[in-house]
Amino acid sequence: MKKTLMLLPVLAALALTGCSAGNQSSDTTPSGAATPGATVSTEISDTEAAKAAAIESGRPESAWDKKCIAWETPSGNGDNQDWANELGSKWLDSHNGAGCPDAIAWPSYYVESWGSSQDGELIFYAEDTESTEWVSIAQDAMCKLSDEESLESVRVLTLSGEAKAHWGRSEMEKTSVC
Repeated sequence: MKKTLMLLPVLAALALTGCSAGNQSSDTTPSGAATPGATVSTEISDTEAAKAAAIESGRPESAWDKKCIAWETPSGNGDNQDWANELGSKWLDSHNGAGCPDAIAWPSYYVESWGSSQDGELIFYAEDTESTEWVSIAQDAMCKLSDEESLESVRVLTLSGEAKAHWGRSEMEKTSVC
């Protein structure tokens, strides 16, 4: 999602360039056709300004969206997306009502999305980083959602699809992590 946001200013600039082409002089009021592009640009500017302000205040770039202004509920990540969204929302709520992963402390703010293609398995999709704490994300989610009988395991994959961690009920029974 964050990579998509970085692409938006480029697309907006291209759209605006197309809208401004023609024989308009610098003192001519733009036509109504340019207005929608300006609205998109303003929205992008608000998001980009919020991101810049968060990073300037010391927030890591991976977790700039602490106020969850750019977060969207995941979609299209498997056949069990509704179930995954229900559990993902409960996981966020278990973190003092966080509205998105960026509002949670490290390393959970690396989570970009979630989904499920297999009954009982919740998959978190996380940024491609050098973090070594992937298993703590899976453990945290499994512990916080352990009362959900339908949940058997949590897997963490990077956005590029690399498997990073797995934690399930069998691992919970062997340890005292929760």
